Amino acid sequence: MAGIGDFFFGKSPKVKQHSSKSGGQMQMLQQMIQQLSGGQGGGQGGIAGSPAFQGGNKFLEGLFSGDFSAFEGPLIQQFEQQTAPGIAERFAGMGAGSSSGLNQALAQAGSNLTSDLGAQRAGLMMNALPQALSFGQAPFKQQMDLMQLSPFSAENEFQEGTEGALGDMFKMAMAIVQMMGGGM
Repeated sequence: MAGIGDFFFGKSPKVKQHSSKSGGQMQMLQQMIQQLSGGQGGGQGGIAGSPAFQGGNKFLEGLFSGDFSAFEGPLIQQFEQQTAPGIAERFAGMGAGSSSGLNQALAQAGSNLTSDLGAQRAGLMMNALPQALSFGQAPFKQQMDLMQLSPFSAENEFQEGTEGALGDMFKMAMAIVQMMGGGM
């Protein structure tokens, strides 16, 4: 409501903020944010609470703690069940079942297996590093994304000011003085 001061002196321009979302949109967003951030059910919510994230995180933790059994097991089993017996059969077929040549061949195959497993470990860890960094950032990224969905976002509305009666009179007086040839 305009007062007498506004009539004589005018009003300054103003910027007014109001929500960019309707009441229903705000309520829905607040519920969604609460659910995703773990606010309902008392458990860990959001991406960090999902079974897929937890399983992937556990797998990566295992790799970085040195647990390569899931990858090494099949290779060791193949060595024990196929490679070593195959070498032994070759030497047995030549009549040298317990020769130093057999021992050297088995030692060389074992050394190759160890070397291959070491290279595989290094490769797995190097390939897992970017994924681990991404997993570590995922909950924070989700929080940042939720902040952009914030129900508290606002739109600005500019309201122009008015000069008021005295401002208008002053302008008219200045115009008359200029028309009469005098300047201030």
